[in-house]
Amino acid sequence: MVTVTLFRIPIVMHWTFVCFFLCLLFLNPILTLLLYSFLMMHEYAHIFVAKFLGYETLQIEISPLGAAAVMQVPNAGSDMLKIALAGPISN
Repeated sequence: MVTVTLFRIPIVMHWTFVCFFLCLLFLNPILTLLLYSFLMMHEYAHIFVAKFLGYETLQIEISPLGAAAVMQVPNAGSDMLKIALAGPISN
């Protein structure tokens, strides 16, 4: 696992994602950076809404199959809906 921190939130990347990312970066750097920036924007949208609502965020986990923001489970269903919709709305 490779861990970096951005905006005080750890980003944990599986080693296969790092290999996949580097291969894509070599083949098409502009498209790779664009796709990665959309992925991060999507996950940080979830995190920023959760923090705004008062929930703790632990980390972002990234693998070749996708990414997930790991956070405290929301108490209210409406908060969960707001957090869940934040990512797709950001894209």
